[in-house]
Amino acid sequence: MSSTGILFEDLFQVTQLNPTGKKFDRVNRLACKAVTFEMDLLLDINSEIYTVRQNDKLSLVLSSTLALDGAPDDGTYRPIEHEETLASRYEYVMHGRVFKYEQLTGTQVQVSASFGGLLMRLTGEQRHLVHISIDQRIYLLIRQNRGA
Repeated sequence: MSSTGILFEDLFQVTQLNPTGKKFDRVNRLACKAVTFEMDLLLDINSEIYTVRQNDKLSLVLSSTLALDGAPDDGTYRPIEHEETLASRYEYVMHGRVFKYEQLTGTQVQVSASFGGLLMRLTGEQRHLVHISIDQRIYLLIRQNRGA
């Protein structure tokens, strides 16, 4: 793992909203394609608090901690007023657990995580996901990338 706690990072373009139809009123499922690495992302977000449209570009980070220095996280959220964290740099943050890490074919893997019932499925080359493991607690952080 890097000294900053970042496990994975890339820019994704939203290719489709709710590809199999809308299932819940306040949830959108985003189908996304990575810009840098050949990765596919399926991600549920709370559409009531964060709006994403088709073709938007999102900077996405998976991290083991919100501490900017990469200090380990004990799993307890303790907001400290005026302290900058990794979360301060993003617009939408979720905390969850990796529940599946599956070898697909050759070097292709699929990582699945749940963030309080909102799901993420990230598929791509294993070398980009080597710092992620089953049962690991992770943060997912996204922000709109308006300059890309």
